[in-house]
Amino acid sequence: MLNKNVKMLSLGSILLLGIMATVPASSQQVVESFQEYADASNPVLPPAGENPGQPTVTGDGLTFYTDRATFQGDCPDLPLEDFSNTLVPPNGVLACTPGPLNSSTNNNCFATGGVIDGFTMQSAPVAAEDLVVTTPPFLGTADVGVGPNTFVEDVEILFSPAITGFGSNLIGPLANFNINIDIFDEADMLIGSTTSAIGLPSVFWGVTSTVPIGRIAMADPAGNGELFSLMEFGSCVTAMTQLMMGKTGVDNGDGTGVYTLTVTNNGPDDEPNATVVDSLPAGVTYVSDDCGAAFADPVLTWNVGALAFGASAVCNVTVDIIDPSDTTNVATVTGLGDPTGTTATSPLVAAQVVPTLGWQGMLVLLLGISAAAFFLMRRRSNA
Repeated sequence: MLNKNVKMLSLGSILLLGIMATVPASSQQVVESFQEYADASNPVLPPAGENPGQPTVTGDGLTFYTDRATFQGDCPDLPLEDFSNTLVPPNGVLACTPGPLNSSTNNNCFATGGVIDGFTMQSAPVAAEDLVVTTPPFLGTADVGVGPNTFVEDVEILFSPAITGFGSNLIGPLANFNINIDIFDEADMLIGSTTSAIGLPSVFWGVTSTVPIGRIAMADPAGNGELFSLMEFGSCVTAMTQLMMGKTGVDNGDGTGVYTLTVTNNGPDDEPNATVVDSLPAGVTYVSDDCGAAFADPVLTWNVGALAFGASAVCNVTVDIIDPSDTTNVATVTGLGDPTGTTATSPLVAAQVVPTLGWQGMLVLLLGISAAAFFLMRRRSNA
């Protein structure tokens, strides 16, 4: 029986090779996108390119994962997007127009609300048909995949609000290869970089960060194509803090004023990353600050960063006063350990002026003191 099966398999292989040999090479189409692959009658995938990867830069507080169970143990109960609400039928491939993809998307791939809030996925560079949806069992996958339609395009995922944990299966349609990954903070400054394997049926990659992540960019210089499936993201920092916002304002009396912002961590844990948002009123204009804050009229954003239990940080904001009757503003501090935070308000209050004497006043004062001393000594001598 075993020998019979072997013979049958060999015969089937010979027949398959014979059929392939009868297909003219001129009718074969080398495809450059998932949609072309699905539409072509005799598609041929381009040869897989080589990407040696890039150095891993862990940055401050980054941890990378290649196992979903370990990732979920460190970052439990995150929202999961499995893209199962897609409008694409089983074993389908469809370029999504228009892109990008988020909860507001309403196109041929997803209806509005078809994916969860909090992320936007787009190809890089962004194109009209920048994303594609593949549904199982296409390419032998078990889950819906989403990524750039064109193999040579890269992908980026933007998060709002910022996150501290992300994990996803990565599907490489052409072959097993490497993909470069860069992680950016809310100000789009690079936190760290790494390289992950990617292939069929899928490879898991994840990251946690003590610095909030605003964007993740994935690039394959070899142009092999990449898809995401079973994507989970959100906040996974377990620190518990109570952040207090203090605020005072002083009118200097010369047309300028200074707001003093004070953030204190009342614990019980260290705060990984505190942020202050201060909305200036219409009665003042921003001049400067001494804490390296970012200002986009009328909002000042101060990235306080890590703040130990019991520690405080201070920022002085100088303004020009346009309307003294409208100087009350609101500042709010939040953190990974205290996402609700606290708020403080303060107007600009005239500085308390300590009276001073000119030289005439000082002369009168000295003469008075001298006279009092003279009469006191004379009275003692008469006694």
